Amino acid sequence: MVAVVVDANVALGIAPYVFHAECAHSLLKRSRSGGWPPGTVQDYAAMIESYRVVLHPQITLLLEHVDAAVKRHVQGFDLLYLDLALATGASIATKDRGLIAAAERVGVRVF
Repeated sequence: MVAVVVDANVALGIAPYVFHAECAHSLLKRSRSGGWPPGTVQDYAAMIESYRVVLHPQITLLLEHVDAAVKRHVQGFDLLYLDLALATGASIATKDRGLIAAAERVGVRVF
């Protein structure tokens, strides 16, 4: 599940550097399982690209990333979004139940 960190003060989304890869993965997975007609994946990809989402280049060492994910009880990709929200004071837009629970535990607003 893809999430976006949203900064309401500047009306844009902020996402970790993996955002495009996660979007592609989600779109292709749903396309294959849902039998979408030709061109639908591209249409959704174009729509996602039309939003103002700034990619953040945060990089952590593997051991630090794993340790932080274990401490926060989140999956590896979810930690990127959670840490970005904490660092920027932004909210998280997601439907991922695990990320929602983690965000609520640390006081990050979810919508």
